[in-house]
Amino acid sequence: DCHTFYKHREPSGRKGLILIPSDLDKPNPKCPVCSGGGTSFVTINTEKTKFSTFLDRILKQELGFSEPIIDTGGNLIECLSAFEDPEEAKEYETRMSKVLSDPMNKIVDKSQLQVEDESQATKMTLVIIHNDEMDPEGEKVYEMTQPSSQAQPDGAPAESVPSEGGGQDDEVIAQEDDDDAVIIEEAQPQASPALGAKRARDDSEPVQNGSKKSKA
Repeated sequence: DCHTFYKHREPSGRKGLILIPSDLDKPNPKCPVCSGGGTSFVTINTEKTKFSTFLDRILKQELGFSEPIIDTGGNLIECLSAFEDPEEAKEYETRMSKVLSDPMNKIVDKSQLQVEDESQATKMTLVIIHNDEMDPEGEKVYEMTQPSSQAQPDGAPAESVPSEGGGQDDEVIAQEDDDDAVIIEEAQPQASPALGAKRARDDSEPVQNGSKKSKA
């Protein structure tokens, strides 16, 4: 199993731990990329949205792809950071300025795109849904949804996420300390009420001639 480690700047706890091991967080079932080959529906205006917007806003910003390769079923689009062939680079720049439904891109309603990123070893399927109400220049550019089978069931407990400045670090340290730490509290003697009252009376009695009479 894979583990991650949190490092303290100074030894912490009874055992003086520096590195705290912890299990990696489980993949988010709602994330199509984390779930490995998931499917998402993208509602977008294919007749007005440019390919550059689709690439930057959805594939890179929303889904986290770096250099995606898009298979439209009849067209293979490589979105690389650099091209060795000048003709391919020029064709790529022209494609970026075209809308999705342009014959150069062939991304229309009900298109199923197979998106893969070899640099990140990730892939997924995008189903395109055309909607005239989506405006690439407005507030709502697109809408992304997942199939109902991947939705979180109602009443399911949310997964815990380590918070900043503590989280799993404190929890692990507390468990380690509880195993060996023993707190011993030393009882303090309590004064008797009768003895306290007697001392109060002795303090209130006047002293004659500054000394007590000695016994014969």
